[in-house]
Amino acid sequence: MASLKPEDIRHLRWQSGYFGSDGLAPMLPLIQGLASQGLPISCVLGSNGGETGQKDIEVLVDLIGCPRADARIGILSYTSGLFHPKVYHVTRQDGSRTAYVGSANLTLAGVTGLNVEVGVILDTHDGDPVPPLDEISASIDSWFDGTRPNVETVRSLTDIPPLVAKGVLGVPPAPRRPRPASSGSGGGAAGIGLKPLVKFPPLPSKSTATAPGSPATPVSTKSPGTAPVAPVAPAAVALPSAPLSPFPPYILLAPGAAAPTSGTAALTGSTLPGGATGL
Repeated sequence: MASLKPEDIRHLRWQSGYFGSDGLAPMLPLIQGLASQGLPISCVLGSNGGETGQKDIEVLVDLIGCPRADARIGILSYTSGLFHPKVYHVTRQDGSRTAYVGSANLTLAGVTGLNVEVGVILDTHDGDPVPPLDEISASIDSWFDGTRPNVETVRSLTDIPPLVAKGVLGVPPAPRRPRPASSGSGGGAAGIGLKPLVKFPPLPSKSTATAPGSPATPVSTKSPGTAPVAPVAPAAVALPSAPLSPFPPYILLAPGAAAPTSGTAALTGSTLPGGATGL
């Protein structure tokens, strides 16, 4: 997904058994590009045991541009089993399709290679047949057609607090039992750690609106215990900016800027790693 160009895509779909907003990092340019053009994004997420975090869904709502008709989020949480698929599907502007089907959840451990995962990529550009790829996209769309029960739909930030109250989101995970130490000379895995194969920059932090009448609270994707980043003073006036050929329309340029842009009043309005904003 990280290698796909946003300007080439017209629909992004995925379903993931487990979800953390930090797992969105490799798809961030793709998501932002589609959202800026109002193009469809459909995602179905598991909240097994209610463990998916409230803040993670708030970040997702903000990134895909909810509320809008073509931005759809479905949350599934069952008492008798797990929602466990890991499928990512893209339809390109030229009508071709590609999809990953495998074991990697949309979590930081899943997308960075910290977990040992396996998967297969299908792509009509490579001669793979169209029907299986259409079946994949149809299976994701079917969660939103009203025929499947127990799908919690998130259309805006106001839909999230009721799901927290119901225990569908924001339930602290139960502590895992420690693994027993390996014995013998069979080369057991006890004490052997894995390291990520790739690293991605953190998602931009951004304040999001809350339910009407509630005070706004900042949404942060940083892990507890990390040092706070000093806020960047906003510029007094937003710089005039516009698309410029041959760059894609979601890249805004400010030809009249005489110095590097910074602050939340600069081009993009959202802070990038290091406190910079805009281009």
